[in-house]
Amino acid sequence: MVKQGKNNEGHRRHRANGEGSIYWIESKKRWAAALTVGFNPQNGEPIRKYVYGKTQREVQNKMDELKAQLRQGIKIDKDKVTVSEWLDHWMVTYQTPVLRDTTYPSYEDEIRLHIGPNIGNIRLRLLQTDDLQLLINNLWKYGRIKKTKELPDGLAVNHLRYIRAILHKALKQAVTNRILIYNPVDGVTLPKAERKEVVPFTEKEAEKFLISMLKHRMFAIYFLGFMTGLRRGELLGLMWDDIDSDTEYFEIKRELVAVKNKLTGKRELKFGPPKSDRSQRIIPLTEKIVKVLKTHEARQNKEKLFFGADYEDNGLVFCSEDGKKLWPRNFNRQYTQLLEKAGLTHKKPHTMRHTFATLQIEKGTDLKQVQELLGHAVLAMTADTYKHVVEKSKAKQKAIDRMDDTFDVDVDEFNSDDDFKGRKKARPKEVQQ
Repeated sequence: MVKQGKNNEGHRRHRANGEGSIYWIESKKRWAAALTVGFNPQNGEPIRKYVYGKTQREVQNKMDELKAQLRQGIKIDKDKVTVSEWLDHWMVTYQTPVLRDTTYPSYEDEIRLHIGPNIGNIRLRLLQTDDLQLLINNLWKYGRIKKTKELPDGLAVNHLRYIRAILHKALKQAVTNRILIYNPVDGVTLPKAERKEVVPFTEKEAEKFLISMLKHRMFAIYFLGFMTGLRRGELLGLMWDDIDSDTEYFEIKRELVAVKNKLTGKRELKFGPPKSDRSQRIIPLTEKIVKVLKTHEARQNKEKLFFGADYEDNGLVFCSEDGKKLWPRNFNRQYTQLLEKAGLTHKKPHTMRHTFATLQIEKGTDLKQVQELLGHAVLAMTADTYKHVVEKSKAKQKAIDRMDDTFDVDVDEFNSDDDFKGRKKARPKEVQQ
């Protein structure tokens, strides 16, 4: 199915679904595409370059080639360069070698969605601190792209802090390159944020969620999320070779993330290192985790037999029925559907991680151990995020300690004739690989 309309030349055109700006020009009997290559600094109008071809594939190939050329061949005129042109140059020249594949597209998104439309047409040499302060103020009040009844119009302060950090890095390079005399971001202030407490699932809510999906083929990934506090990418990147039930541990070696190809601009799944060096960690197994994983693997083996040669074996613990990697956005959709089915209020998937940490602290686990299990880079990060949980737990401890002075009972005289000696249940020896 195609959509019809008129292009700027007045020709009838047919736009192919999913092809973006590729369209059919009836009068010329050929396909065309328009690519924005910049903006006119005088009036802000987009500057477009057109490519043509006999087939959609030919046009798409020309578009990909043009994008690659633009990324590799940006020229900078220090006197005339605009903020948008400088940011494009900075991203390609200075950030491509250093940014993680997961970070690069987030920088691009902030520049495309929030920075470029507001200050992109200003000449870099004329950029003032007031321009940037106005940008931050407006984004705080009106900057949210998708507005809902539950969410305010403006961006969160942490989001603004991220945008300011990107601008500071980009303009610091402009100072180094002697395009600017000083960094105008230095004088920008952020709105004061009201600190929001992390609101995890309660223990009963987590139980209700897990019980509601006991028969689901992906039960194990959610169970592991609550039991270990792994990040989404770490769960999706977990492989059977990472699990060693003989030593009763498994290792976090990688994460699976969706990244944007820097040449084609298309999203693709890619394995990458964990978020930080501390995120490469060892997690102990429990009896329940081993049992769940063995059941999950048995089901996966049946799926391998069913698909036979069509099964794409990536060695992943969590994958689609035919073995393919799971897209993070599809995981999020499934999680939302399962949450609704369980009759629970929506919380982000990351809340499973917060729930793990909160319950650990409430049950008396040392904060340093929680940090190591979560893979936080520094203890301060754990302490700051869960400060309110620690304070509540300490208050509970003081309250229960008061009971020691309430009853005048000498517990040292307590004696039991029961000579029963508890023994530890044997754990399964192995998780089949």
